Amino acid sequence: MKKYLKIGLSALLAIGLLAACNSKETKNDNPATEQQATPQGEEATFPLTMTDVTGKDITLEAPPERIISLIPSNTAADTNGWYKIDAEQIIAKNPDVIVVTYNYVPDILTKIPQRAGFDTINAVKNKAIVQVDENMISRQGPRLADGLEELAKAIYPEAFE
Repeated sequence: MKKYLKIGLSALLAIGLLAACNSKETKNDNPATEQQATPQGEEATFPLTMTDVTGKDITLEAPPERIISLIPSNTAADTNGWYKIDAEQIIAKNPDVIVVTYNYVPDILTKIPQRAGFDTINAVKNKAIVQVDENMISRQGPRLADGLEELAKAIYPEAFE
């Protein structure tokens, strides 16, 4: 049963992440035809405080509108292969949450907000920079489902309460 729960959660989170990473925005000029999303279960109330993997408390004042990662493959859907993402691109995307998946840089969570121009990013203003264990989410194997769950807890902690 636990295995099916992890597989289902993994699939749901993967779909959610793919949808959240879509850089193309659509605009509906006719507000009368817009459909309102039906909430599934309880919705989170904001401000929302969560704790990242390092034990740091993060408070989101409003629901995140966009989540990007410092991993380039998850940041820009219009680029193929390995590439370098510029700080200007991250600033322009103005993410509500920044997910850090590496820990080889000492004090990375304190260094990111100090980068030039990052003080304008919503994630930095709201202290919504979270770190997840890179070994849990980047290495193939049985721990991948656990890593996906850790990533989901970092982004959507209310779903795990």
